[in-house]
Amino acid sequence: MNRIPVAGKRALACAIAAILLAGAAPALADDDTADTDSARGAPVTLDQVVVTAERRATDLQKTPLAVGVIGGERLDRDSVRSLTDIRPGTVAGLDFPNQAGPNMGYRAIRGIGTGAPTTNAAVALYADDVFLPRIINGGIFGLPDVERIEVLRGPQGTLYGQSSSAGAIRIISITPDDAARAWASAGFGSHGTLELKGLVSGAIRPGLLYGSFAYAQRENDGTVWNATLGKDVNRVDTRQARAKFRLTPNDATEITLSIDVLDDATDNYAWTRANAEGWEPRVTYENKELLQGNTAAGFALNVASRLTEALEFKSITAWRQWEIAPNVWSYDGVPDYRYGWELDLDGHQFSQELQLNGSYDRLDFTAGVIGFVERLDVDRPAWTNRVYAGIASQTDVKSYAAYGQLRYAFTPRFGLTAGARFGRQSDAFDWVRYSTDSELERLEILDRLEDLEQRTSSFTPKVGVDFQWTPDTFVYFNIAKGEKSGGYNPVSGARAVAAIPVRPEEVTSYEFGLKNTALAGRLNTNLALFYNDFEDYQAGVANPVVDGQVVNGSVQVNAAEATLYGAEVEASFRATGNLLVHGSVTYVDSEFDEFLNPTGAPNSDFKGRPLPVPEWLAGLGIDYQVPLAIPGYLSLNATVSYRSEVPQLNAERTVYPERTLVDAGVTYQFAEGTWSVSAGVRNLLDETYAQQIQLVPAYDIVGHIYNDPRTWLITLRKDFR
Repeated sequence: MNRIPVAGKRALACAIAAILLAGAAPALADDDTADTDSARGAPVTLDQVVVTAERRATDLQKTPLAVGVIGGERLDRDSVRSLTDIRPGTVAGLDFPNQAGPNMGYRAIRGIGTGAPTTNAAVALYADDVFLPRIINGGIFGLPDVERIEVLRGPQGTLYGQSSSAGAIRIISITPDDAARAWASAGFGSHGTLELKGLVSGAIRPGLLYGSFAYAQRENDGTVWNATLGKDVNRVDTRQARAKFRLTPNDATEITLSIDVLDDATDNYAWTRANAEGWEPRVTYENKELLQGNTAAGFALNVASRLTEALEFKSITAWRQWEIAPNVWSYDGVPDYRYGWELDLDGHQFSQELQLNGSYDRLDFTAGVIGFVERLDVDRPAWTNRVYAGIASQTDVKSYAAYGQLRYAFTPRFGLTAGARFGRQSDAFDWVRYSTDSELERLEILDRLEDLEQRTSSFTPKVGVDFQWTPDTFVYFNIAKGEKSGGYNPVSGARAVAAIPVRPEEVTSYEFGLKNTALAGRLNTNLALFYNDFEDYQAGVANPVVDGQVVNGSVQVNAAEATLYGAEVEASFRATGNLLVHGSVTYVDSEFDEFLNPTGAPNSDFKGRPLPVPEWLAGLGIDYQVPLAIPGYLSLNATVSYRSEVPQLNAERTVYPERTLVDAGVTYQFAEGTWSVSAGVRNLLDETYAQQIQLVPAYDIVGHIYNDPRTWLITLRKDFR
């Protein structure tokens, strides 16, 4: 193990001190503190937050797991139209770095993520309990029926069929019931933004059949000027919808069918050539139309049957299909065919999960089995200095797992949690390299690999204890193993890379947490200390040398043993009935203990260097209802988010710069409560920073993708009652 650096010791010491102070916080609560706002008579306490992270409804403050929650109202208020719109610090440890387009669901928890778009994610993503494995086509979730997003930090698997090495994100949509609701909104904003959204939900036949329908459409003209084409690019053009039906034939059975579709013609992001004379941020000279045609559809059938008062059986059947074609990328940013490709993708998946959930006097448990199959077809013709060639691959994944977790309450204050997941997976892989003409039409096969297969098995246990220290203070300690699936590089530019399977990434995690409610329910403070020990860490090595040849781009390999540790705190404070303050801070330190240097090149050995993670993530938000003597309600909100610099794994020691962003908004709800108007500004201070950097020394390319400039949106909403 590594010795903890002095800075790390200080950070951990500060976190421990904060935990001890939080544990003593109930003593600070003044008996004379009013529990209502004198001006409005509104309760001056925080709302109880209920989560289903443990497959049952629990109070967030009494859940022995680090969980963050983003409610649907907050998602809408913060103009979150894709996962990548979520700012660092919104939830402790959660980050969406290195974005190259809205449908790229790059995500990280506590610094651990995945940098290759076609590979499996370290952070598992679930939409209504359906697993979505790939980074690409995993970012657009802007439907207005999202009830909340739950972020589970640390390895998962004993409660979910698919394991993960960093955590899980659960997108949970509303379930239609007897409550009738309907609303529609229209928004317009900077860069020609047009946004239409609507939701209708309620009983079709009360007591038997319920339904909901949600629709969202967003368009804009783009935020990057293309000086070669003479127009703005990086356009957004997305439409999506979801229909949900719930059938309750009797008191013990509930059947829910969800169907969703996506049509996305958003541009792939254009690169700025940062080493060209006279270059400017958000200006490109790219000569290609970086078009994308992204369609997706899926259904999920959820059948829940209550066998007894304490025992429930559940079946989740899901199918999804997505296709991205055309899918044009170019990294050179100049009016020439220097370096780019088309990445046409076709994916299908099917899963079947069976669960048994029990809740008895002292015992709660979940047990289940899941089968998952996936097919991913890739076709990537490319050009490098007007030399044209292509690769294609076919990946077939089959995985099966049995999992379970129980919690036994020895006393009303002390509980023990234990669980395990047993899994098997096979990845079958075929790969070809071919020549093309300048129109990217395939000519002849140059190289081929067939019938490659990797079979893996895994055992990932978890054990934990929790204790209700005081009526307001809850502590827990968990030890868990997690795993990120392996497989092959679906987009391998060289035979030597295509032939080498990537083994699963394994992590052993230790976590101590404390959750405290203080000041008569005004203040919630949740803290965690964590330590992760990685084996077979999957690293994206930039421009490695394989068999004596430079492979341009990033290659995913099992590169290292690594350690990562840190601390995080989340807090919400209801200062008055009108004022809510919330925020989070995450500190992470990391180091590669060993680096196997699989490419054999000196520029691919990073032993002793930190992982490509930010040391600090932080966010602060304020929601304020203005106490004016006017009809209706006026509310203000503002957030500040911070990410420290991020070192990259390349010989040039590239560092993504630190960044601070400020967002703000105002909403006025008319007195009758059916009309409201809101205005929001993202990147209020109009900051500019490179959110992705691409170095290709062989072609003299230094490419940058920049964040959006200041943008604004005005929305009018009508609620039907």
